[in-house]
Amino acid sequence: VEINLKPDEYRIDKFCASGPGGQHVNKTESAIRLTHYETGIVVQCQDEKSQHKNLAKALRVLKSRIYDAKREIENKKRA
Repeated sequence: VEINLKPDEYRIDKFCASGPGGQHVNKTESAIRLTHYETGIVVQCQDEKSQHKNLAKALRVLKSRIYDAKREIENKKRA
């Protein structure tokens, strides 16, 4: 099942990653936080050094969590 997300359905927050990495971590905003407006689901990713890779990974996780939430709602309706 494909979930299509439009850019106006979620908010992107960019911030500095935490953890090891020295001064480079403090200078670059490579971490991403996505907030889905409709469901209120929040996903945060700072695994990669690249902001674009973190965004792609966070979008995949957000889509899967939205799918799980919608599937759970449908299961509750059937029960």
